[in-house]
Amino acid sequence: MKIQLIEHKNITGDLVILTGLHIGAGSDTIEIGGMDNPIVKDPYTSEPYIPGSSLKGKIRSLLEWREGKISSKGDPCKCGDPECLVCRIFGVSADRERKTGPTRLIVRDARISRGFLSEMQQHKFFPDEKSIESEGFSPEAMTRRRAIASYLVEIKSENAINRVTAMANPRPLERVPAGTVFDLQMTYRVFSIDDDGGERDLELLDKVKEGIRALENDALGGYGSRGCGRVKIDNLQLDGEPWD
Repeated sequence: MKIQLIEHKNITGDLVILTGLHIGAGSDTIEIGGMDNPIVKDPYTSEPYIPGSSLKGKIRSLLEWREGKISSKGDPCKCGDPECLVCRIFGVSADRERKTGPTRLIVRDARISRGFLSEMQQHKFFPDEKSIESEGFSPEAMTRRRAIASYLVEIKSENAINRVTAMANPRPLERVPAGTVFDLQMTYRVFSIDDDGGERDLELLDKVKEGIRALENDALGGYGSRGCGRVKIDNLQLDGEPWD
């Protein structure tokens, strides 16, 4: 099989949180009074972010359901069939023969939009002294970003109620508040397979868009059936042009 990289397609957009988002960080130990359901955060700035693996996995699973690629065991599709759009777009495990070639879709971690933070500060949602103007990853910039991180997380309390005794078992849950905006960034690699000029890969771009839009009708992260994780995608673009 002859494989040649033809081009990269850049996919961008604004991922807007409509209901509190919980993507868990896990916790090996829980201190007294601590949070047993924390969300994933940047270790330097303490800002929440959406891991690319969470976005990619969710989009993949939605397309697998739509294409009837879910096995009885619930495992991800790993058939490796050259005609399988799921394996072609998202790739297969390293122990499989890659008849579809390399993974096409690369999904970046989604960071909180700097434009969103600037607008929130202009409208006095953050104290003026907590500047977010500094960009980059210098210690000074990250210190300023850490100063507003506490405004980007909410605590939601949930209760499990015993049906007989009515005893409540409270459990706090960290979430990213509704209204927060993240920068959506993906790269789609177009390969020519056996001199097809990348035609098949370009055809499958519409499936990628279908998977991204499917997020709006489902839920991202955990506790989706209990109201968390509803999102919408604004300003979706392909190579800087509207992609509708």
